[in-house]
Amino acid sequence: MPLFRSAFVHGDVQVIQTGSRSVTLSIGQGSKCISIKLYEAKALDKKTDMQNLIIRLAEQSIDLETKLEKANKSLDDVKAQKGAGAGGLFDYGDNKKKAQAKAPPKQVGMSAVNPGSKKRKKARGVQFDEDDD
Repeated sequence: MPLFRSAFVHGDVQVIQTGSRSVTLSIGQGSKCISIKLYEAKALDKKTDMQNLIIRLAEQSIDLETKLEKANKSLDDVKAQKGAGAGGLFDYGDNKKKAQAKAPPKQVGMSAVNPGSKKRKKARGVQFDEDDD
């Protein structure tokens, strides 16, 4: 397949209309050139080709559905094994935290920003003792 790839990379691909219902496809140049003459299919050929294509796609779809069912079944088996204590290799995120620590109740006079320290009292200014003797 290097001939096809190099021809496409270098732009050595030509499509030439040779008649009202035929086309020539040329890939490559010189002695390594491949030319293929393509003709338009008749209506009956188109119909049978489309039928074959649709049947093949349906078969592929059925095959993919069975593969998906098998994969889902094996995934369920692995999840069941994990639940039975088969090890902690996979984390599916199904398990909730069993015991969440309760936040201790707020104590009166404690700081909300820094819980380990007490609230500071507001400044009241300078207090002068005026003794009238």
